[in-house]
Amino acid sequence: MSSTLELLETELKSRGVFSTPLPRFITELADSIPNSKLDPKMKLTIAVSELILFASEFRRNIKHWNNSLIPINAITFCISASGTGKDSSINAMRKNFLDGYEVINALRVDKAKSLAKSIAKSKGLAMSDSPDVYEKFYEKPMPLFVAPSTNEGFIQYLNELDRSGIGSGFILSGEFGAELLTSPTIIANLQLLAELYDEGKKEVKVLKDKEKQSDEIKNLPVSALFMGSPENILFDEAVKKKFKTEFTTKLARRSFFNFNYFEIEEPSYQNISELLKAEIAMEDKARDLNEKYKKEFENLALEQIKKVGVPLEVDKETRELVILYKKYNAEKAALVNRQYPITQLVIMHLYWKALKLAGALALIKNKDSIGVTEYKEAIAFTELLNEDMKNFEMELVKDPYELFVGFCQTILQDNRCFIDTHTLKKMGYITSTSNTSSKLKDLASLASSYDPTGVYKVTDTGIEYTKLVKTSDSGVSYVEVSGSKDDRKIACSKNFNYAVVEFKTLARMLSKDFAYSPFKFKNGARNKANIEGGVKWIALDIDDSLYTDHQMHEILQDYNHHIARTSDPNNPYKFRILLELDSMVDLGDKEYKAFIKSIADYLGLKVDLLPKSQIYFSYSGREVLSVIDKYPLDTKDHIMIAYDKSYNSSSTEVIDKYTSKQKKALIDDPLNTFSYAFEAPEGKGSVSLYRAAKHAKDLGMSKEEVINLVRDINSYWVRPMDITRLENTLINQIEGWSF
Repeated sequence: MSSTLELLETELKSRGVFSTPLPRFITELADSIPNSKLDPKMKLTIAVSELILFASEFRRNIKHWNNSLIPINAITFCISASGTGKDSSINAMRKNFLDGYEVINALRVDKAKSLAKSIAKSKGLAMSDSPDVYEKFYEKPMPLFVAPSTNEGFIQYLNELDRSGIGSGFILSGEFGAELLTSPTIIANLQLLAELYDEGKKEVKVLKDKEKQSDEIKNLPVSALFMGSPENILFDEAVKKKFKTEFTTKLARRSFFNFNYFEIEEPSYQNISELLKAEIAMEDKARDLNEKYKKEFENLALEQIKKVGVPLEVDKETRELVILYKKYNAEKAALVNRQYPITQLVIMHLYWKALKLAGALALIKNKDSIGVTEYKEAIAFTELLNEDMKNFEMELVKDPYELFVGFCQTILQDNRCFIDTHTLKKMGYITSTSNTSSKLKDLASLASSYDPTGVYKVTDTGIEYTKLVKTSDSGVSYVEVSGSKDDRKIACSKNFNYAVVEFKTLARMLSKDFAYSPFKFKNGARNKANIEGGVKWIALDIDDSLYTDHQMHEILQDYNHHIARTSDPNNPYKFRILLELDSMVDLGDKEYKAFIKSIADYLGLKVDLLPKSQIYFSYSGREVLSVIDKYPLDTKDHIMIAYDKSYNSSSTEVIDKYTSKQKKALIDDPLNTFSYAFEAPEGKGSVSLYRAAKHAKDLGMSKEEVINLVRDINSYWVRPMDITRLENTLINQIEGWSF
């Protein structure tokens, strides 16, 4: 932090800036929106937008110390997920101001009638005050609230408002992203709003057709509220590009910007009665606040119509605060990474938006000048939104694959979604029309690397996304059996039970006589067509291992597992491993085998690649070797390998096919060849060492070279394995290998 920034921050804090809360009427107005799905900060933003709009109707501009007249107005953006009730929230907020607007509109009607009477009188008509006489000259006042239109139409609307002497301009857009994409007028509207924001002035061109000639606009407050969904702005490259251009050049320094990326989670309830009680309480509170503020704003309107057009003064101390806050934000903006130019602009001009809001707060309090309290309260709001623009801009500058990850999260159904190639091209995630297959693979690969929560599978027609579901529950299908292996097979075609248990519970099953599977069988009948859902653990059958069951137990010390011998209780090289996974895995038959193969390769094991419908037998009296207090195996990389091999069968690496020259090149570059071991994350060292040892042996290293490699890897680690443990386990095992 620069010394100037420190001085300014200290001074502002000493004056109560950053510690002054929002006025109570703003927080209560926010509570008048009975919507638990809407972020509280967004409710406050809507409240402030509508409050400024209402205050602006009385045209009590702020008299700046340079003698300019500054309108009270705001351009506000609220970006929130679809389905959060943005439109209904505006309607709920506007209920608070209904009676106040009735007062304003009644005055506008009276003014329109007075004008009609004057016209009738100027024409020499008798009884010009009679409705029957002046009615044909009466023009109903233009509505205060309009939708975006052509600039010519909007300027005409503003001219009529201006002539009426009361009321302010306003534009509301319910879906800004869609407007950017489809509306032929929105860009011109934004330009007009930008011109009008600071001082409410707009010069007009002189036209030959005087009937179409617009009037110049002076000191007229014009506000706007743009609602939008992030998916309509961030995830379509064309809209995103247009937004960045228009917002940066026209709106960044002039706008309040509220961004809510995620939906608010609904509260959880113990029962329906509790839910109903909470919902009714929220609705009743909103209703009571509506009644309270309808009356208060009606009374305020009755007071303020007496002062229409009378400027608000700025207190001397307030002027000092404005200067200090401006300097403070200029220093803060200078520290923002240049990657975020919109954020810099927003921060630099917070002081100006705060001044306009402070004017509205003073008017709502029925004051004739802006005091330091109002400006500090306004700062409380600008600081509340301090990070929103940066958070949004961080999304704006993301690469297409990063945005693609976010887009997938918005369209998930049952933790899956599919995006076809046409949509991927249309939204700009794939830019080339040639070599589509390669582009799909690149996008899926980049997205998978970026997203820790899911996996992306390339198909012939697009990309399928699956969110990895983390859970501690392990499902198991089981049935009691007895007798020989053949006897057991006869008894286990049906009548399977299914239970959801903790992984540690499976150890008890392994010490008794059961047939079991990690999959659920429909109606308890075991066959390929009856498999339902995914698995949270896998069974690895080892029939001829380099390691004994106890040695394998040592190898897998970092992973939650159970190991038990199978049909031969006296063969320590024939056993089964039950390995816990970190998430549910639901794959097709071909992909499942590739998934098992990937895990086996990772662990350096030779396993039987069995179908999903395979059942396994446990035997009474078997010793079960277990670790249940470490970590489940990370599945994501193995799922991606399985997807890749199912889509591209030629991707499988087979060491036996390497030439002697290729093997030597790999051996001569150990840091790269065995990078998975040298750079093994903490908690995965043991497995990586064993894997590297077997890998090195398969490449043709001698026993001495393999042992030296293992020691080199261990010494490379920041936290190496204890030497005694290393020598007594892996090194001793390698000594017993035949080379």
